[in-house]
Amino acid sequence: MTKLTTRWIKSSDRLPPENVGVLVFIPEEDNHCTTGMWDVSKKWVLLDEYRVPVSDVTYWAEMVDLPEDKTYTPSNRRPEEEDTMSYQIRSLQKRIYELEHQRP
Repeated sequence: MTKLTTRWIKSSDRLPPENVGVLVFIPEEDNHCTTGMWDVSKKWVLLDEYRVPVSDVTYWAEMVDLPEDKTYTPSNRRPEEEDTMSYQIRSLQKRIYELEHQRP
């Protein structure tokens, strides 16, 4: 199994581009890692259906690329059939894509 490596960037050193989905680390919530973005209003928001604002993002990381395997679909594989982290990242990337491309 290949380990995914992520370069975490301190939020106080550099922020991601606006409105780009990234992984975010929130230590005040039991070291929670989820998806979020730095939005145009200069605030961190979580990439969920509510776009919850958060203030305590200390680190962020770019998302990893999607796999080259074009035959993968969530309907034809179960999470237990593959590396759980890979599955979670693909699920998050799919959700970010859907949120970024939804019509107002």
